[in-house]
Amino acid sequence: MGGCLARKEWQVWNGAFLLAGAKAVIASLWTADDTYSIALMRRLYQHLVDGADKASALRQAKLDLLNEFGGQALPVYWAGFTLVGDGLNGALELRNF
Repeated sequence: MGGCLARKEWQVWNGAFLLAGAKAVIASLWTADDTYSIALMRRLYQHLVDGADKASALRQAKLDLLNEFGGQALPVYWAGFTLVGDGLNGALELRNF
């Protein structure tokens, strides 16, 4: 979801994925830098594979980004990523993410 979406539009997109059967959606509230987004998603999926639930995996991926990039990882690059839906299921649910 590129660009800055109005709150209502953001909710509609997330709702559409959830209604279509997704158990959870991770989306950004604004356009995010590719370098940091790729790094964040790699870490997120690694934490999921390691057995973390979705909410914990996202949180830990954000912390990993801060640890690796330090002051270069400004919040604008990672803070917009949010989890909507069931954040409790872990790697076993990865197919249906």
